[in-house]
Amino acid sequence: MTTRRGQAEAALAEISAAQSWEDFAERLEANWLCLRSCAFDSLQAARELCGRLPCFKLAWKGSRAWLRVELGNVGGIRLGDALGALDKVVRTEFDASRESDEAHLSAEGFARDVCEDGRWLCLFEVMRSSAVHVGSIHDLEGVEATLAALAAQPAGPVPPASSLE
Repeated sequence: MTTRRGQAEAALAEISAAQSWEDFAERLEANWLCLRSCAFDSLQAARELCGRLPCFKLAWKGSRAWLRVELGNVGGIRLGDALGALDKVVRTEFDASRESDEAHLSAEGFARDVCEDGRWLCLFEVMRSSAVHVGSIHDLEGVEATLAALAAQPAGPVPPASSLE
């Protein structure tokens, strides 16, 4: 939770350092996934930002939404105003996301959501398995290294025939 938020804060700082509209567009494109991981759960705030400032457009890449800077629609809008508006919206979304994270991802939230429902033992058994590996979409090199290491391991004994188990 903290790492994800720290990475998103760093991404917002990177975007906020833009010196031109072209620079802003490139920085937003490069850092959008990091921002999206901690903000814009419903995309409603992004839609509202696009409605207020025509320099922003919500576009789709496959099934993923991307907030983009439309360089053809920046006429009359100051770069500082656009950067400030994005910063304000993202920080508001961060606060909402933080509340949700604390409610569900904190130790207390986890205890309430999982332990009290009797799901803890099942989850614990899965998570302590040596077959479970975790990675961050923000550390693709680490994920790639983990996947390469897993692919290099022998598959183990293969049963002579399939069973219903």
